[in-house]
Amino acid sequence: MCHSREGGDLGFMKKFKKILIIILIFLAGFAVGNTVKYFLDFWRADSNVQGFVNLLEAPYKNDTYGGKTPEETFDLYLSALKKGDLELASKYFASNKRESRLKVLKNENTKTYIQELESIDKNKWIKKISNNQADIHYAAIRYAEKEIKTVNNSGKIITKKLSKGNYSSTMSFIKIKDFWKIYLL
Repeated sequence: MCHSREGGDLGFMKKFKKILIIILIFLAGFAVGNTVKYFLDFWRADSNVQGFVNLLEAPYKNDTYGGKTPEETFDLYLSALKKGDLELASKYFASNKRESRLKVLKNENTKTYIQELESIDKNKWIKKISNNQADIHYAAIRYAEKEIKTVNNSGKIITKKLSKGNYSSTMSFIKIKDFWKIYLL
């Protein structure tokens, strides 16, 4: 009887080892599968982010319009306006602002607008540069105004003299790649 009991224990041990090996193989497969899934998900997410970044950068890929400084971009913009090249002038704006700015320029009294821009004293600009994002920088530039010019519903420019005090307007520039673009003017 002793012998049959040892044989039963031996059979039980063999079955136990087989079950244990199957469980270990299953757990190893589960771990490998989850690891592969994790890295595939990570790769897909990274690929999607890169695709989105490429989509955002596409308008600027071959864009060489803009200056090395906000002041240079402003001068290039003013020069294009003086030449009457409104299409070129609009290219100094960020891509999401170009189309609307071109429409405004086509409806603007260009001569008066150029005079207004020429009266801005760049030596009095106060620069505030923020670099919250790696590739994009903003420079808000304020200058003193003596009058405000607005456009009424019929497209006429109305000039309003300001009372004594300190006033300013803000121009914003955005740096994309190596060029500054006008974001708000």
